Amino acid sequence: MSLARKFHPLTSRDRQILTSLWKWKLGTTASIGEEFFNGARTDAAHSRLRILHAAGYVEPHRINGNLCFGWTLGPAGYAALRSTLPVLREDGYRSETLWHDYWCTVLQRGPWIAETPSWVEQVSEQELRRVHAECLPRWVPRTTGHRPDGYLRLATPAGERVLAFEAELTRKRLADYVLVAHFYQYDPGIDAIVWLLPSKTDAAWLRKALSEAAPATADRHHFLVLQDFVALHWHATFSAEPRTDLSILKLMPEGAPPIPLTGETPSLMNTWKRPYRANSSADPRSALDLDRVVLLPTRPSFFPNRESQQ
Repeated sequence: MSLARKFHPLTSRDRQILTSLWKWKLGTTASIGEEFFNGARTDAAHSRLRILHAAGYVEPHRINGNLCFGWTLGPAGYAALRSTLPVLREDGYRSETLWHDYWCTVLQRGPWIAETPSWVEQVSEQELRRVHAECLPRWVPRTTGHRPDGYLRLATPAGERVLAFEAELTRKRLADYVLVAHFYQYDPGIDAIVWLLPSKTDAAWLRKALSEAAPATADRHHFLVLQDFVALHWHATFSAEPRTDLSILKLMPEGAPPIPLTGETPSLMNTWKRPYRANSSADPRSALDLDRVVLLPTRPSFFPNRESQQ
């Protein structure tokens, strides 16, 4: 008997998984396990996702060739979810560029996969694009000249900050960045902009371009290099900065609880389809079965060269 015939009606947790995949566009088995099954390495998430996939609610994807695996919402999942979403100004749910959206999600979700603290609010690019402006939190900028890859509001009794995120994995025209610089210059409600870039050369080039276009707000832009971010996540220090000791965590408002560096691979960066196999000694590159394919972003080959990104 097929998994589809065995499938029972969606549970409350199933709907929460579908909602998360709509908001963030994708997730890994490990991140879904951490968020909804009390553990990044449990096989319960993989088992449930297989059932949801057989029924058309979710879809598996290789995000960057054979090197990165994740899940997205499927047609049946969006149909089941559609009536529960906020008022939409644009219908849809798919990711146009999985590689880009993967890094947007890893960058923005940070340490808050299992539970988001009450003093944290996150608005994704999906929400900025699809949800009617009146249904977004009132602190979200209403201007339409530019759409970042997400916003993060951190509000403690002692202070508040709003961060914008930009995952810029391919370089655009200089004129495009002039418009972006002006967008942030005229929105004082955004305290800092965090950019994720392929290299220090890209960071230096972009800092110069933004500084020349809008010098008064140049110090609000901060630049993370991809390999540094993979190694230390939110503890990675920014590149092309006057100071080299700043990180995303240093941008937290006064009174924010500290976030320790655990040394473990964040669940969103664990791209195993079945995370409990992650300690296996088998070489994943020799595996043809999708269930056993994994290459974590710590491998140099995970980063495509500039030509392959164009």
